[in-house]
Formats: sequence, structure tokens, C-alpha cells
Amino acid sequence: MLQHLLSQGWKGNRTPVTGDGGADAILTDPAGRTAIFQIKHRENGGRCDAKAIDDLLRARKAYDMPDATLYAVTNGKGFTGSAVEKAERYGIIRISRSDLLPWMGIP
Repeated sequence: MLQHLLSQGWKGNRTPVTGDGGADAILTDPAGRTAIFQIKHRENGGRCDAKAIDDLLRARKAYDMPDATLYAVTNGKGFTGSAVEKAERYGIIRISRSDLLPWMGIP
């Protein structure tokens, strides 16, 4: 996913494997807007819990990026109810397995 975004004009780097402040990547889109990504792998397509949302909120603070768009991305079937509620409260964009390819513009 990150490689695809970089090929589409997004710029940035992965964050450190340890001590990442809650972000897996911080990118800038072609329009110059900053985005923080938290990517969660789920075995057997399970649902992503609110930890991804908490990580993003922590990253926004740790990197002092109050205007960054936050993206929670998972290969899971979706997000738990508590994750959805918290993401909606804080304006975090959720992308699950079924949303991923269309979001990247891949048919």
C-alpha cells in the first residue's frame, strides 16, 4: 500500500520499527497535506480494534501534527464498534480490506 501511494506522488518515510510514537508511516499527499498511517494486520480477516485509533491519536500528539489526517488501515474485515465510534469522534479515516483497493484507485 505504501509503495503504491509513493508511486502516486505521496512523499515520506516509514517511521522507526520501535519507538514510532504510534505511527507506521507519515506521508505528504500530492497537495501537500500531511497524513499519519497506522496499519494493522489481522489474522483470518478479523476486525481491527480501537488500539489503532489510540495509536493514531498518540502519534498526532507525539509528532506535534494537529492538522494531519489520520488513517487506520487493516487487512481485516472491518473495525470493532468501539473503534468505529472513536474514529468517528476524532475524524479518523478507516480503511479495511474491502476498501483498500478502491481507495487507492485500483479497480
